[in-house]
Amino acid sequence: MDAIQYPTSIEAQLARDTDGTVRKRLKTQLQRALRQIEAELARPQPTDVFAELTALRDACVAGKATIDKAWRRARKAADCRAD
Repeated sequence: MDAIQYPTSIEAQLARDTDGTVRKRLKTQLQRALRQIEAELARPQPTDVFAELTALRDACVAGKATIDKAWRRARKAADCRAD
């Protein structure tokens, strides 16, 4: 059987992450960034900086959801291969 090729190194890491350690680390990093961004958003910002920070905040939120989805999908695929 050929090895599965993943589009990104993060997806490959998540596929090998049987106990959720990588998933947790990545989500912690995104949460830390999210807190910093939200702290900056709480301060007065020029319009362009506010827009950039808002986009970064949205990317962090989406990234956390994507990590969960990719990890669950990898776990499901691994379970299917094990059967």
